[in-house]
Amino acid sequence: MKKRKEAVNKLAAENNQLRKQLIKANRDYYEDLVVYMRGKNLFRDDYQLEESLLGILQDLIDAQNDGTDTMTYFGHDPKQTATELLKTIPLRIGNFIWFNLKLAAMMIFIFLAAASDLSKRNLRCR
Repeated sequence: MKKRKEAVNKLAAENNQLRKQLIKANRDYYEDLVVYMRGKNLFRDDYQLEESLLGILQDLIDAQNDGTDTMTYFGHDPKQTATELLKTIPLRIGNFIWFNLKLAAMMIFIFLAAASDLSKRNLRCR
């Protein structure tokens, strides 16, 4: 698990370095795309997402070098483009289960803390 996280971080770092090669308009579009895709990536494979983003970035740099801007290459709506691209990245059901287990544990902890606080208040009021 740790090696996978390191590999994801390495891809993200490479992405950040290559992004500097984009002109401002293309970089703005691409960064909107990245923010949306990473934000909607809760149950998707992180490694495949970063791999896809890196591939997209390399294509954009090539298109830019050929004189094509990002909007011509991908369209005018980065959110819609990101939504379509996310559909190609498989879900990781383990992430979904782990997320729900943590959420349930947090809710139980909050409930027990609140119940404990209420019982202490009731004892003080008597």
